[in-house]
Amino acid sequence: MENIRIFVQKHKKVSWLVLIGYLIFCGCFVFPLSNERWSFDFEKAYMIILSYGILSTLFTSLLSSNKSIHVYSISLLCTTVGMILRYIIEYGEYSNTINFTQINIIMYLGIIPVFCTLIYWIICKLESITCK
Repeated sequence: MENIRIFVQKHKKVSWLVLIGYLIFCGCFVFPLSNERWSFDFEKAYMIILSYGILSTLFTSLLSSNKSIHVYSISLLCTTVGMILRYIIEYGEYSNTINFTQINIIMYLGIIPVFCTLIYWIICKLESITCK
């Protein structure tokens, strides 16, 4: 973990670009978690858990501890931007009516930022315990 932190600290601009870009990308192409045509996919859920867990690790390397509100705000903003881009890309298509339901939007915007923040908080707490 320390090697990753050192690498990220040396390349902060690139790391921020990767973090923000990937959050927007996932908001655009991973949304929704399920819809009328496709039920909940456990492989997709596994991929989401892993990728957002890695992004939360990147947050811990870029931000100092106790910045949970920043993590939540950044992940919410980038996820929203990605979803807006997805809506624009598929504007006028039938898939928009299936994907952009109120429950899908609320679930995705509720789960993803909270999950990122929770993993960030857990990692920060574990690091403070092991550093003492």
